[in-house]
Amino acid sequence: MIIQPEDKEIFLKTLNKKGFLLEDKVWKILEGADFQNIERNITLNHNDERVEIDFLLINGRHHLVGECKRTDYSWFFAKASERSNTLNLIHQSQNKFQVKTRGTSDFKTAWTDLEVLFKDDGRLEITQQGFVKTSKNSEENIHKAIKQVLKETEAYIYSRGLPNSIIIPIIVTNADLYYIDYSKGDIDSKGDLTNYDEIKKIKGLVYNFPEIIKYGVYKSLIQGISPGILKHNVKSVFIVNVEHLKEFIDLILEQDI
Repeated sequence: MIIQPEDKEIFLKTLNKKGFLLEDKVWKILEGADFQNIERNITLNHNDERVEIDFLLINGRHHLVGECKRTDYSWFFAKASERSNTLNLIHQSQNKFQVKTRGTSDFKTAWTDLEVLFKDDGRLEITQQGFVKTSKNSEENIHKAIKQVLKETEAYIYSRGLPNSIIIPIIVTNADLYYIDYSKGDIDSKGDLTNYDEIKKIKGLVYNFPEIIKYGVYKSLIQGISPGILKHNVKSVFIVNVEHLKEFIDLILEQDI
């Protein structure tokens, strides 16, 4: 069967919803950059479960565990302007995993997110109830992507010895990324935000995600290692729009603990 010319546009639109095309673009960018070691589609068996990492980038002591996420939505992130920007980096030293926290002026950071759908004319899609249309599909969910890349990070750490290394989960997406600055004074007595300072389109950011992952427990049970990672349940996940991947990774590789 041959796709008819009048059906070509809708066929391509449907095909483009598949994430592997974004993976191809990411791989082309990585191949064209001067990184020490890159791998694609790494499959690991972790806790009797198959885990696939879209890409792995190793440069010196930095290990980037990458997840590619295609979506039709724009991603919004928010943080109170009074709150400091911090990195919570996963680090292994002498068979002990830790999360080390420090301030940063290199990255915007956030703790809150929202997926928003825009119409073709650039206006917000509004529901009949008078709200902005947001994603209800778990496949579009930012949290799902974050949990997935943290799961991949766990499997990667558990499968390979990574002495004196910094392990960085990163999500690469086609989504436009926006950052909302607001003041705590704009939150009313009901806990509702009544205003914000500005919304800016950004290239990438750091999402500080409060999730405990399990590899500290497994290594402690098997090797008698103290699971220091569990003492700090906030971990930084880096999120970047694919068009800015190379420069964002270059900035990540400048980070130390």
